[in-house]
Amino acid sequence: MLENLFHPISTQRWERKDRFEEYYYKHRCTFDVTSDIDATPLTEYCERENKDFYTVLLYFVSKVVNSDRTYRYAVSPYMGLGYWDVIHPEYTVYCDKLDMFMHACTKFDDDFNAFYDTALSDMTKLKQGERVDKSSMPANRFFISYLPWRHFTGLSMNTEDDFKCLLPTLIIGKCKKENGKDLLPVSAKLHRASCDGKDAAELFNRLEEEIAGLDS
Repeated sequence: MLENLFHPISTQRWERKDRFEEYYYKHRCTFDVTSDIDATPLTEYCERENKDFYTVLLYFVSKVVNSDRTYRYAVSPYMGLGYWDVIHPEYTVYCDKLDMFMHACTKFDDDFNAFYDTALSDMTKLKQGERVDKSSMPANRFFISYLPWRHFTGLSMNTEDDFKCLLPTLIIGKCKKENGKDLLPVSAKLHRASCDGKDAAELFNRLEEEIAGLDS
């Protein structure tokens, strides 16, 4: 299990100092990128192993965003700029009973089975209408949501606090069949102060590589 530690860093010594000050304080800027991921190995794995698609996907997304410090930078109101050892997924699950999305946060664990079992249990509670107090969620969390009803080619979600938060936001849509592949739309919101286009591409590439590994 990774530690929930926040490590302050000196802005003056950070290689992204100029970009951070430009895009966090002067010209505050976030950007959204949407890309299709080849999720064929994931859909086949879930069918073969009788696993829940969203829960398995949640593990791989969490693994990828924790694989690089770039996606774990944050600005603490108490300690300033720094990075977390680990960030946990805050995610949504649609509750038919209440006709609304419910939120939960499952602590990330490198151990796939441990994370999968805990997240699946948490999701089941949400589907039954059990509410989670967001004030009890850890500060070191990123947001992810799943819209299984429609494939999309672009998506943008904006909140008042976007310009303050360096942690990523991901929205995932419905797979579509194309040339024998299951293409999964993934939209990522990143902060320009800590990420650029190369970092966005790396996020998608790493997710696709992790999913491809299910073939082996």
